[in-house]
Amino acid sequence: MSPKTRAARSRQRLVDEAMLRYVDWRERSAAVDQAYGSWSNGRRAEGAVRFAAYMEELEREESAAALYRAVIDRLERRFGREAELVFSGLARR
Repeated sequence: MSPKTRAARSRQRLVDEAMLRYVDWRERSAAVDQAYGSWSNGRRAEGAVRFAAYMEELEREESAAALYRAVIDRLERRFGREAELVFSGLARR
């Protein structure tokens, strides 16, 4: 396998991972919205439990965002401006 082919495969693996991490982050963001709605619209007696669930979802979303950012950083370090162009719409959301 040529170096050019290896580089292309490596880039594609990172792009695929970035897309998976992006989707996971967006799903976690939706879960945060849902948990917030449940907490803010719930009965007062359930407030503490619902708030704890909201905080757990928020932590999961933060973790997913950090993983996504790490993959984008790897892409940018490895492929420079080319990676920035590929993800210009996604990485900055």
